[in-house]
Amino acid sequence: MNKKKIFFKTKASDYDGWGNLQRQFNIYELLEKRKFEVLFFFQGSNKGYNFLKKNCDTIRIPKNISFTEEFKLISYYGKCDYFIIEQLNIPITFQKKVKTIAHKLIIFDDLLQNKYFCDKLFCCQENANYKKVTNNHKNKIIKFYYGYKYFPISKDLIKAKNIQSKIKKNNNILISLGGGDYDD
Repeated sequence: MNKKKIFFKTKASDYDGWGNLQRQFNIYELLEKRKFEVLFFFQGSNKGYNFLKKNCDTIRIPKNISFTEEFKLISYYGKCDYFIIEQLNIPITFQKKVKTIAHKLIIFDDLLQNKYFCDKLFCCQENANYKKVTNNHKNKIIKFYYGYKYFPISKDLIKAKNIQSKIKKNNNILISLGGGDYDD
């Protein structure tokens, strides 16, 4: 039986986009146990690239190339079962091209652009753009997952949750969603 092939795509500069990178890496760690064939496509800083490269197969996408050139580079690696992407400004034309090489396109987004052509859309927070996305009849979203319960948490936090501690319990947790401009 052939392994399912999964492509990830994300961006991060030295200071911004690390929330996106970390969430995608958290998902990778969960899938790694299931022995999927995984390939990361990364665009951005040396720091982000080196982080991914030491942990998984990673292809670096040059910073200043067009989405057309980016798609050519990605499609060189063939088709995939799942293409998971999280980054700012994913043009609808790029999403449609990705669908030609991916059986399922999964997008994680804060609903900032409001234009989607995907099989699954995850917004792991609540915000004012929800109605804009659901009311935009040009969108083609097969399944929409909305809210904090879909936030991908690292395996370290999952382990910590399962460890019984003699320390006084604290019911507070801080989750940072990142944000910013990747290209600075």
